Amino acid sequence: FSDVGEQMKASEHVRMISLASISIGYPNGTYRPNQNITRAQFAAFLARGLEAKFKQKASIEDSYALDKTKQYTYKHSDNSTIVHTFKDVGVKFGQNLGFVWETSPTKSGADKYYVQSESYEGLSAGYVMSEYRVDLVYPIKVGNTWEDYFDGQSTNKITAINKTITTPYKTFTNAVEVTNNRGSKSYYVKNIGFVKSIESN
Repeated sequence: FSDVGEQMKASEHVRMISLASISIGYPNGTYRPNQNITRAQFAAFLARGLEAKFKQKASIEDSYALDKTKQYTYKHSDNSTIVHTFKDVGVKFGQNLGFVWETSPTKSGADKYYVQSESYEGLSAGYVMSEYRVDLVYPIKVGNTWEDYFDGQSTNKITAINKTITTPYKTFTNAVEVTNNRGSKSYYVKNIGFVKSIESN
């Protein structure tokens, strides 16, 4: 948020409730930390903090984040699948993580935990207690380009909108295509989230 600096005493708390989708700030990118809140706003914050279905209601309009009330299953090229569920995972790594996305492989491997953060500037995701990657930069516009350092440095660019993409779930006609400098493509659909990736050969 443009009005919440790192030196502000509550900056870490503001970041945490934003990541938890309890409060997302205002469309102009501000948080207004010194503005009073109403009883209705407080009730909404409290409900979102307690229940995943209320957290989803904190999404920004035209969101590309995953829907916290849904479960996502992705199929990999080796035919294994991984299930993503937003839930209270409790204590992991010696910390109470609370509500995060849990990924559970259906064949083998350990569960992993990540968070998604969406603001009016874009969408990012990252593993708990690790760095984040930027998935999308808003507003959605062909040609938008950004750098990402999550898995080594890469340049990402929105290369198409309203793209038709077929997945095992369904065919989408309104996908946003993001291509990185290695040629890999990722696809996002409004009010659905990430739907598919195609690795470069």
